[in-house]
Order: sequence, then structure tokens, then C-alpha cells
Amino acid sequence: MTIRFVSRKDLLARHDVLAAYMRSWQAAMYDPEPHLVVAGDHAWLGDDADEPMVLTAEQADAMNGETIASFMALCDEFQGEPPRLDYAGRLVAETDASSFEDFTDRIGELFSAFAQKAGWSDILLITEARRPLLARELDHPPAAAAANALIKLGFTRAFDGGIVCDTDDLSRLLPHFFRIARADGSAPAMLMTAQGSRAVATPCKYGNLHFEFYDPVERDAIAEALGKSGFLLAPDGECVERFSQDGAIEGRSFRI
Repeated sequence: MTIRFVSRKDLLARHDVLAAYMRSWQAAMYDPEPHLVVAGDHAWLGDDADEPMVLTAEQADAMNGETIASFMALCDEFQGEPPRLDYAGRLVAETDASSFEDFTDRIGELFSAFAQKAGWSDILLITEARRPLLARELDHPPAAAAANALIKLGFTRAFDGGIVCDTDDLSRLLPHFFRIARADGSAPAMLMTAQGSRAVATPCKYGNLHFEFYDPVERDAIAEALGKSGFLLAPDGECVERFSQDGAIEGRSFRI
């Protein structure tokens, strides 16, 4: 299978668990309510303002309209009620890599072994909101190289849709996803699953894979497959930085 780029609507229609997970994630992460203002609040109006202004009711309404619109633009449109998801727990899979470079060299092979044992073949990937993975041009050389490699594979700076691929393709993509997740603190999280699975996985900046489960039988099977594939299960699902002595991540930056 080659890497196929599809619309977000198309990809989410293929997997009801992923769609329900996305719906719940976006409702929690992109809720405009905490960011709304009322008349009498102080706010900075314009980049050249000398001091914050006391908002009138009209100004508060206008700001709230812009805030709500900006949050809605990040979220997908869902029809009807989502299927019920019975949460079955989470786990964090890590490796014994000696450095992040060692990790990115090995993660493709490790994931291929896991996918074979877990029965993951047709892979679906999508960012957690309508935000492109490669929107920022990063200065950190490993992350910049990862972005360029993804562009050569068909990604664009503006692409925020879904990806359908097989495990061989994902093994090629994963090192690049992890490098970008580590360097770009403003990048959207990448969600991934497989057809037939009721689990959702996310690569994180620390070089771990986070799994959320909605089937206890599959949870146990994936835990076993990870262990047999060279992964380690983090105690109590704790995700920590293992590649730097002081916890700082070299080259990591945020959009201001």
C-alpha cells in the first residue's frame, strides 16, 4: 500500500471509535467558554495599545464572536450522537533506547514487530484538530530534516487531513512524527489507530507511545504484543523524559 492522503471527513467516517475519541478530545481541548469575556473585563485591544481597556458590552460580544469562531475552525463537524465508548484504560509504551537518536533509528522496526503481533495492518492517522502538522518551519536540524522527508513523501505545509497507510509506511513515518513532536511544542498531536481496533495511540515528545483503550480484551492483547516486540510498559502509565539529564529538550520551541 502507498501512503494515501484523504479528507478528515473521509477518514473519520472509516472509524467510529476514532471519530468518537476525536469528538471528545476536541470538546475538552477547544472549549471556548474559559476564554470568553464580559463587559467590564480588561483586555488589550490591538498590538499598539498602551494599556488594557475596560470592555463595553459591544466589545465583549465582538471579542467572544471572534474567539468562538477561531475555536470552531479547529474542530471537525460531527453528525448525530457519538457511539458510546466504554473506557478500558491506558498505557504508555517506551523503549530501552540510549538516546533519542537511537530511539528514532529503532522505532520503525519495533513498531513493525508490534503491528504484526497485534494484527494492526490498515493504519489511519489524523491530527487532533484542523491544524497542519508541518505549519511551522523549524530551525532544529533533525526536525527540519524530518519535515523535509515528510514533504518528499507527499505531505504539504498546509495539509491537515487524514492519512491511510500500511505498517511498512507507518514505520517510515514514525521517526519523523516523533522528531517533530519533540521539537515543535505547538504542533498538533498525531492520533493513530488501525481498522478493526478500538484503541487510539499518540506519539509524544518523550519518545513514547500513549494508548487509550475501549476494549479490555484488546488492551491486554496489545500490552502483550508490545512486550513481545521490544517495548517496555511504563510503570503506572507514567510518561517521563529519559533522554536528557535535566529534563530539557534540545531544540524544542513554541509558536508565540
